[in-house]
Amino acid sequence: MHELLTRMADDLKLAQGTHERMEDYERRLLWSALGRMAEAALHDRYDGMPEGEISVTRFRRRIEHLIEAYDALFPAIGFRAALAGQEDASLAGGADALYRLMLENGMAYHRASYVAPPRAVRQPLGGIVFIRGQMPSAEECASGFSAYQLREKWQGQPADASQAEAVRAMFQLDAPLDEGLPDCLAAHAVFSPVPEGARLMYLRTDGEFLKGYWQAHPSSEFTLGREKDAFGAMCYYLCRMPQHGRAERWKIPEWCDHGLLAHSFLLQMGTLPSTHFRRDGAIVHLRCGYRYPREEQRFLAYVSWPEPGSTGFRIATERVLSAPFFEGIRVLLTALGFSFIEDETDEKQKGELFA
Repeated sequence: MHELLTRMADDLKLAQGTHERMEDYERRLLWSALGRMAEAALHDRYDGMPEGEISVTRFRRRIEHLIEAYDALFPAIGFRAALAGQEDASLAGGADALYRLMLENGMAYHRASYVAPPRAVRQPLGGIVFIRGQMPSAEECASGFSAYQLREKWQGQPADASQAEAVRAMFQLDAPLDEGLPDCLAAHAVFSPVPEGARLMYLRTDGEFLKGYWQAHPSSEFTLGREKDAFGAMCYYLCRMPQHGRAERWKIPEWCDHGLLAHSFLLQMGTLPSTHFRRDGAIVHLRCGYRYPREEQRFLAYVSWPEPGSTGFRIATERVLSAPFFEGIRVLLTALGFSFIEDETDEKQKGELFA
């Protein structure tokens, strides 16, 4: 491995997975190094800048230069292509994607044409310390773009509900899953008849999600539906199918995430899949049984790496995490109502998986 990558591994405290390919490991190193350098760039100071802020334009150009430099130094790794994914494949597109992800996760704050680092926050949970607003000189462990501290003396201890709530609030994640959410919304909804010719698709709740999340016919009298409007935008509705009379619907407000509603319906039906994970030494492979709600998706996209073969920031159904950091994530998401199942693989299966 290149000497620079070895130094990155030491600084970020990143080890290679037992069965992880070297190119996948090197790509993870560059991914986390970019996140660490982007957070350090928030503390850069230039003449004419307000104290504690830097220009958004300069900050994004700094990220562009880092991506370009990493890609030029290690062209065989395919780092730029992995970052681009479904985003704009240009350097500016990659920089913009990371910039937006930092804003969404509270890792940077935007005001007018300036961007500033967040106030430093540390919160222990599940044997680790979640970090927001690290200093450039701090020696922290890395998982994805994020940083954390390891506290081995806390590992294995029962989760503290107040700590889980503090981490949830720290990253502005959704409240714990609530199967009563659809009924609560319906109590305040004003339903109207479904127009003639409407082409609604309805939430699949039978567990056959390999066929897709949506189906042509409703599976219950009260469910979630969706339809494209005249401009091509997807609209989501609470739908009622009375035994007698015309079907009714109510458009859910934009502030309500349809993914969170979908989880609530599946929780009611008892068909919400668990998240599967597989350990591989220093890393853990995570496979979501059902796409997480919006807030958990953007959080997972920041604190983990994409599974080898997948690209981009937004694909957050199959991810890789640092093994110690995963223990904190599992405690956090379990407190939010998600469940986990560990997949066991024998040595022969591992060889096939990583061939």
